Amino acid sequence: MAAEAERRGADVGPVGSLALVAPDPEAVRPLVGPLLEELSRDALVTVGFGGEPQGETAQWLASIGIDWHEVALRGDGFEPAAQVRAMAALSRRFKSAGITSVLGLGPTGALFAGLAGRLARTPRIVALIDSLPGDIALEATGFRERVRRATARRLLSAGLTRLDAAFFVRGPDADMLEEQGLLPERLEMHIGRGVDVDVDAIAARPLPQISGGMTFLAAGPLVASQGLREFCLAALALSDHGVRANWQLLASEGRGPDAIDPSLLPGLGEVVSLVPTATPTLEALAGAHVFVLPARLDQVPEVAVEALAVGRPIVATDVPAHRVLVDEPVNGVFVAPNDVAALADGMAYCLRRPDLVASMSRASRTKAERLFAKRNVSLALRRILELPDAPTGTTAGRASAGMATGPAAKEGSGSSAAQSGVAAVRAKLTTTPR
Repeated sequence: MAAEAERRGADVGPVGSLALVAPDPEAVRPLVGPLLEELSRDALVTVGFGGEPQGETAQWLASIGIDWHEVALRGDGFEPAAQVRAMAALSRRFKSAGITSVLGLGPTGALFAGLAGRLARTPRIVALIDSLPGDIALEATGFRERVRRATARRLLSAGLTRLDAAFFVRGPDADMLEEQGLLPERLEMHIGRGVDVDVDAIAARPLPQISGGMTFLAAGPLVASQGLREFCLAALALSDHGVRANWQLLASEGRGPDAIDPSLLPGLGEVVSLVPTATPTLEALAGAHVFVLPARLDQVPEVAVEALAVGRPIVATDVPAHRVLVDEPVNGVFVAPNDVAALADGMAYCLRRPDLVASMSRASRTKAERLFAKRNVSLALRRILELPDAPTGTTAGRASAGMATGPAAKEGSGSSAAQSGVAAVRAKLTTTPR
């Protein structure tokens, strides 16, 4: 079967300079859709693992001129012989096509792209890693789990060692691999924003009339670390001082030991209104004037990026991850984490200066477009892969089906300087055009 699939791939015709090693067809569009749509007709070769694309994914690939062909089967589970054959087949395809850049998606894509690309002496080999498999990310308990974890670590290390560069969508993934000693010192690293929000697909929404009082919205799962209890307490404190405003909470069910019973949230149903859970997040944001982010977690939640995209000022706790969201006082204010009085003061600032809300709203939208638009990730990947920039005015080119082979990967960096550690990357690497 593998031989027949490989022969079929050989009949595809002229090919271009980029091979995309994609273990999961359904991950292609979310991760690199804009990049593929911008590539010229002769710039792309797709390498498909994990079966033929189906439904909307297949239609989208066909609409931009990409044919998907498989040339080798990986099989189920860990099958070294099948994987070696797949690696050899990929390497031969890269050589015959004159591939100059290979992009592997995810850890499996990194493994196959790294080994096959290096075997073919491909000039530029890059991986886009959006998540880590449980075998690496989770603690191993039993003997079999420890063996699986050790095997997964060795395989990923083998792939990473042969890469020229890696683009990590989430910084913590790079941190974890560095802690485990799996990141080669010579690997050129680029750290993304870690949020999968398509800002380009979200329209800025006009601010509601403020005559009925300013509306503050907080959103997130009902767990203690989200700071939703502090939000309710701050709203109560302001209300007790005669402040006229509206406070809304869009909450989802909390899980784990720090989950919160919504009936125990102070002021809920009296001062703070609970937004129906069926309400779309963007609709809830459009009805608010200010988004409140009281979480203590050092991460950027998707809803916060959506708030920026809709164009809402943000009152956020001052933790490192949130600093990418707010330019104080241009589009919001920072408050101390786990501090009800500080959170109330932050919201009171907006209430005292309603004349600034419109300009802060515009600033939030501008920031979202600059930092989180997927076209910036596309630009970063072009630079990392050393591909030419898209022609001026081109929004969606056409990529042809040069070749597709294989057995059955929150903002990019414009820098290409090699770094030896994640801390160095964060200190020296500008992750987005500013």
